[in-house]
Amino acid sequence: MSLTVGENVGPYRIVEQLGQGGMATVFKAYHAALDRYVAIKVMHPAFKEDPTFLARFQREARVVAKLEHPNIVPVYDYAEHNGAPYLVMKFVEGETLKAKLARGPISLTEAVKIVEAVGTGLDYAHKQGILHRDIKPSNVMLAADGNVYLADFGLARIAQAGESTLSSDSLLGTPHYMSPEQAKGVKELDAGTDIYSLGVVIYELVVGRLPFSADTPFAIIHDHIYTPLPMPHDVNPSVPEAIERVLLKALAKERADRYPDVAAMVAAFRDAAATADQASTALPHAVPVSPSVVTPSATARKGSAPEVAAGTVVSPPAAVPAPATPAKTGYQFQWWHALIALVVIGACLFGLFAVNRLRNRAQREATAVATSIAPTPPGPVTPLPPKESPLPPTPARTAESPPPGGDVKALLEEAEHLLNDKRIDEAAALLDKAIGINPDDIGVWLAAGDMTFSHGRFMLALEKYYLPGVNHTQPPLEPPELDIRSHAALAFYMLAPDPGAEQFLREQGKNFPEPDAPQLAYQRWRIFHGQGDAARDALEAYLKDKPRSPAGQLIMGDYLLSTGQPVKAELRYALALEADVPAPLWVRLEAECNVRRIRELKDQAKPQPSCNEPPVLLKGQP
Repeated sequence: MSLTVGENVGPYRIVEQLGQGGMATVFKAYHAALDRYVAIKVMHPAFKEDPTFLARFQREARVVAKLEHPNIVPVYDYAEHNGAPYLVMKFVEGETLKAKLARGPISLTEAVKIVEAVGTGLDYAHKQGILHRDIKPSNVMLAADGNVYLADFGLARIAQAGESTLSSDSLLGTPHYMSPEQAKGVKELDAGTDIYSLGVVIYELVVGRLPFSADTPFAIIHDHIYTPLPMPHDVNPSVPEAIERVLLKALAKERADRYPDVAAMVAAFRDAAATADQASTALPHAVPVSPSVVTPSATARKGSAPEVAAGTVVSPPAAVPAPATPAKTGYQFQWWHALIALVVIGACLFGLFAVNRLRNRAQREATAVATSIAPTPPGPVTPLPPKESPLPPTPARTAESPPPGGDVKALLEEAEHLLNDKRIDEAAALLDKAIGINPDDIGVWLAAGDMTFSHGRFMLALEKYYLPGVNHTQPPLEPPELDIRSHAALAFYMLAPDPGAEQFLREQGKNFPEPDAPQLAYQRWRIFHGQGDAARDALEAYLKDKPRSPAGQLIMGDYLLSTGQPVKAELRYALALEADVPAPLWVRLEAECNVRRIRELKDQAKPQPSCNEPPVLLKGQP
């Protein structure tokens, strides 16, 4: 919502805008009656279109306002201004931990002070039955008077339709700091998710970098779920062994292997730091690559203020070069992994599982040691038995399997050249020949489909490669880059604007193993071909049953944009990004792109066949 300097919002006079995101805008304001500054968080005006939103907003505001703790930013008030609900919070003069780290490292003593303050506030909230779900340095506020606050407690959940204080909005959060269970979309979260996120913050403070940083949100989320934690002493040899044990336990993949509560983790970290030799323990901080855009609220958009925690004055951080990612060893590629990388540049997640299996065993052993010797209060939680990573469903998916032979690789490479020359029929013949040599290798089907998809031949990719290839897999495969069904869902979406695709999409809605993908694509076909009202009715019925479907919200956004309702469309695209169900990367990329187009073009924005080029949607990186 746009407010001007000097405007009155109830008893508060706007002084300046502090930050803006997809869900809300934060302002600094002056409250004359009490002679103090406050921070006002105004929710996006599109939310007033939801008849249940105001009641939900009031309910959640009351919950957050009950948190009274010296290390939690308090909520003073909530009301409406011109139909837009807003929250009034304490204005803290200072900066965020993120801004401080951008300027340089902090001492171990200061790290302990910050962790103790944040942990005390977090532990208090957990005892009130409230999770934070988004612990990160930008939500840790360092006041000028030396106090430390945890900000934005549960505010994002106001934008959702969750019923439980503890179990809604499981995918809200920032990928770099997200727990494995939150990344998987688990609904029934507990304090363990915040313990993990705070553990990531401690890792960043002590080791000097984030444990996982990659080019795309999915890659980061995937690492939190599957990739073993980079051993702190391997990244920074100055990390004391006692602190490393705390990090291994706090960042265990399994919830039961972590600390039972925040207080236990903070106590363990404090004790470990006390045993460290301060003279030899430096905390060098190298700011990693900035998090990839996940939601409109996390996007630093053109013309908008940088992301800030509510109530904070943040100085612009100094530019700090991103650290080089340590080289990984022991990685085994299959031949078709490299070929797909040529088609969709950089999408080389193939083959990770074989490496992860060995490294996971090593970390499970290290975690078991940390669990047995790290300081814990009486009554420790018994760790669950280590779980073996499931073997891939086909021999072609494992790193140990031999490649099918140079002939197949040569055929696929030649087919790629023919596609570049637009000699489609000749390329298809070579792709068919390559598949015929080893029809049980899912990689060949996937490579052939991705090649034709990247060249805009969506029907060809579906009919000849993706759909037949589905018969050679067992659902679901993880990650989606390895799941041919995920590629097929994207191809259905891209096929929708084709006038001749109607019958095909309707048939696949009955035959495809996961019918939602072609059925939603058929509704998108209707939007582009003069049947918008019928599409709206079908989408409303679908979203009534599955309100948190990212693809459903994305396509409803297309309908609203096609009928000249950009504000409502932007809300739908935002919901596609904020949905509890983990959104495929192509859904996120399309939603983010459409939000940007609406903000740039406003009422002139119209739905496009796609907002990104096909290879971009495949590799998941704009």
